[in-house]
Amino acid sequence: MQVTEDELHNVKRGRRPSHATLPSLEKARLVADLDRVMTVEKSIVAKWKRTPGTTDDADGRAFAQALARKRVRLPR
Repeated sequence: MQVTEDELHNVKRGRRPSHATLPSLEKARLVADLDRVMTVEKSIVAKWKRTPGTTDDADGRAFAQALARKRVRLPR
């Protein structure tokens, strides 16, 4: 989903645990909405041009931490 510059900054700082950033999508101010789960037919996905989300290990770890922050938190 597309967000404003301020929202993108908050997502990158970890202040919005329901969203995560991917370096390849930051220029367009796009973030991953971790609350949504969708099914897409394989024949449709096969036609998409692949864009790598992360380019190095540090980016991959940052995305993994964002997922953990969303899914592993203890209930209050």
